[in-house]
Amino acid sequence: MESDALTPKIVVFLGSGASAFAGYHTFATFPDLIYDQTVRSQDGLPPLHSTTISLLEEIKDTLRKAAKPTTHDNYLWALTDYKRLWLTLRVDGVLQTRFLTSTNLWGQFAYFAQTTEDATNDITLTTLKHYSTNRVLEAQQREEFSFDAMRRVHMLYTILASINNSEIPFLPVFTTNYDMLIEDLFSTFGNTDPHALPLITGIPSNSTEGSTWSSTQYFQTGLRPHGLYLYRIHGCVCWFYHSFGDENVYFHRRDCMQQNPNMLCAMYPGQESLPGVNPHGFGYRQFHEMLLSCECVVFIGFSFRDDDIMHLVLSANSQRETPLNVIVLDPSIRETDVIANLEASSKRTPYPAKTLDVNKIKSIDARFGHSDFDTRLLEVLNQIIQKGD
Repeated sequence: MESDALTPKIVVFLGSGASAFAGYHTFATFPDLIYDQTVRSQDGLPPLHSTTISLLEEIKDTLRKAAKPTTHDNYLWALTDYKRLWLTLRVDGVLQTRFLTSTNLWGQFAYFAQTTEDATNDITLTTLKHYSTNRVLEAQQREEFSFDAMRRVHMLYTILASINNSEIPFLPVFTTNYDMLIEDLFSTFGNTDPHALPLITGIPSNSTEGSTWSSTQYFQTGLRPHGLYLYRIHGCVCWFYHSFGDENVYFHRRDCMQQNPNMLCAMYPGQESLPGVNPHGFGYRQFHEMLLSCECVVFIGFSFRDDDIMHLVLSANSQRETPLNVIVLDPSIRETDVIANLEASSKRTPYPAKTLDVNKIKSIDARFGHSDFDTRLLEVLNQIIQKGD
């Protein structure tokens, strides 16, 4: 691979807000999938264990007292901490001697450990079912207004790819989302057009059941990059390991609910011990490399709370000859919010970091997939690109 072959003008980064218009819940609204029985029924979600709701209610109260958001990840981090406590108690002789001399206490902790495990599995299975559902097909069958929005989103990606290269359209898209929205968009709207923008995800044909992810899918020897290159840096609800010792990642959508949830390939609370391995590490490295040379990175529905991502932006900006241009499309994020979050994040990294120039950040107060989101984004983007030319 020649490194200069992957040098786009525009790079796109998607957070959870980029999928919300299609009906996927963000981390902030994910609790509705647990507590709202109407929503669970409509989504066809599996039944919960009898102890799950009461335990999660206690966790919710604890999070609120600590002034922490009651979001999907914070519930899971709390459950992960309880699991670690139980594992420590089982092997630590000092704690056993001091606190667990009573058989009754052992029984109480064992029961609590089981309820914790049940709640974790309930959240994980809810995650798998919700984010693996084909929302594009649902909208098409129900003739919902969101289907037109999906068509516009697909077209926007195509236009952005053409801005990068009018002759051989190319667009790198990085995401922390677990859902299959982009694959479904391209499967639905690209099948009828022989000249449609190809999609590369690392999975053969993007959805071949049982196939393995490979970085070689992104590199075609001797050819210019062509298509939307999707990098899932946090994994996917349809990606699983098969067994310990097998480093391959396998695609399972039809039977994702039958897979071992502990083998999910995702940067998921409680499963984030190896962020440097592929596919995660590959995506992070590609993002950093493209940040060094692109003219503009477009963040859509991203909250600027993820240190891993912000550190890459800060590091790349410190190495660039010219400052990085950033567009943020999100109704709740302003330029000052981006600067404040980046400055705070810069204090949590030991590596060279340079905060963005506020004049290089353009915030668009719009919801992705709603109203005139696409025309407003293209207007701002064209202004930046023309200045660069």
